[in-house]
Amino acid sequence: FNDWSQIESPSPIGENAVHGLNLDWRRFVTDQTISFFQNEIVPLKEITPNIPITTNFMADTHDLIPFQGLDYSKFAKHLDVISWD
Repeated sequence: FNDWSQIESPSPIGENAVHGLNLDWRRFVTDQTISFFQNEIVPLKEITPNIPITTNFMADTHDLIPFQGLDYSKFAKHLDVISWD
């Protein structure tokens, strides 16, 4: 790839057979979500340093399998409390 327009996210109705690309996509989405999350945390920590930071994780299915699009374990070092929906 040499341009972002050439990259399509894995999809049940599109390409999803290349396991390496699927793994890279999940890592990218996790890193982007953590970056967004950190942009929310920084001003909160400056204003309210003694209030714990948390976010509400969720499951993908009724049997409580964690949401497969994000690596929740990577969030742990950025949180004070982990909560579950």
